[in-house]
Amino acid sequence: MKDNFDNNQEKSVKRKHHRTEVFFDVIYKVISPIKGVGLSRNFSQGGLCLLLDNELPPGTIIELKYRLPHEESRLIETTVEVIWQKKTDTGYITGVKYA
Repeated sequence: MKDNFDNNQEKSVKRKHHRTEVFFDVIYKVISPIKGVGLSRNFSQGGLCLLLDNELPPGTIIELKYRLPHEESRLIETTVEVIWQKKTDTGYITGVKYA
C-alpha cells in the first residue's frame, strides 16, 4: 500500500505522546468477519496511525499483528480501538489507541 499521510506539524503540539515515524506492515482483524491489511505511519505509547484498506467506524475494536522493522522476527499482537478515520486515494488513514 502506498503512503498518503498528511504531515501536519501543528497537530503534534496537541498530542499527549511523542510520535516516532516508522513504517511497517500490519495485519489486522476486526472483532467481526472483516479482515484486512495496512501500513503503519507512526506510533506512540498511546496508539498508532495506520493506513488501512477498509472503512471502520470509531469505536471498532481490532486485533493487530506486526513486526517492527528493527526487531528480529518478533511478532507483536495487540488490541486497539479505532478513534478516527479519513478516506484517501490509497485507503483510510486511521488513528487507533491501545485498548
